[in-house]
Amino acid sequence: MSPILSDILTSEVVAELLACEPSTVEEAARNKELPAVKYGRGWVFPKEAFLAHINAKAKSNVCAHMHSPRKHAVHERPSVVIDESQGALVHYLRSG
Repeated sequence: MSPILSDILTSEVVAELLACEPSTVEEAARNKELPAVKYGRGWVFPKEAFLAHINAKAKSNVCAHMHSPRKHAVHERPSVVIDESQGALVHYLRSG
């Protein structure tokens, strides 16, 4: 990708990061669930806005999880955190 576009993510790149299909990402963009801009027939995702959105969502999930009472252990799905300092995805499992 051109250096001038390194701060722009495509639907395909976002889909790979979120482990889903590009059509799912585009639907989320249409529904304003992801920060995106429509150009022609496609969507582009400003990298900083996308990372900020994902980090905010992860933080709100943690806050909601910490404040909800747990009646019994539940198997949880893996969580994804984006480490901006390393520019990488960090996967971890939360223990029940």
